[in-house]
Amino acid sequence: MPFFLNKEIINDGVGQQKERDFQNVAISALANSPHDAKYFETLPTAWANCYTFQKGIEANKLSDVEEWLVLMCLHATGTLQTVVYDRYDLENFYDPDLWPALERTFPHSDKEKLENIILLTTNNGVIVGSYYPGVIYAPARNRTKWHDDPNLHPYLSGEKLSWQSCLNLQLRDRTTRQKFFNRLLGLQALMSGRIKTTLENFW
Repeated sequence: MPFFLNKEIINDGVGQQKERDFQNVAISALANSPHDAKYFETLPTAWANCYTFQKGIEANKLSDVEEWLVLMCLHATGTLQTVVYDRYDLENFYDPDLWPALERTFPHSDKEKLENIILLTTNNGVIVGSYYPGVIYAPARNRTKWHDDPNLHPYLSGEKLSWQSCLNLQLRDRTTRQKFFNRLLGLQALMSGRIKTTLENFW
């Protein structure tokens, strides 16, 4: 679900854009303002996808909660790994508009600004998710290569990550499940307050 500039953010004064530009948007405005489709998209799809996913978890949307738990579990067990792309590399070896688009539209607080991109991948390089504040990891929108990866395929149900498969393959007994839950509790400082509550209620 994309975010659109709306009356609460800039009113109707969009004006004519003669060149590509990127602007910061306050998190409070994104969280509370009703979106209107007549205004153009203001966040890259990556951040829009992550933001929507976070809101789904906070609202106890079961499919989002389960996918989030699978991401956390597969990373904890080594099935998925993190790959870090530093700002220098993104600015110098990729499209020159890539870093400005990601950094200037990143919905950060004053204490956390974007310095790199952290992707969650399989050992074969298939991108499964990325780091996002408040949830730690959010799933990728593009899932076309997921079924092609033999290590990831067992954890899929259709196009989604399957919590039941994760339970059957990685968290078979009570002791293992408790260890995983304890690991999540140790990461609570990185989670939003509402997600902490969701986690406690789910478990």
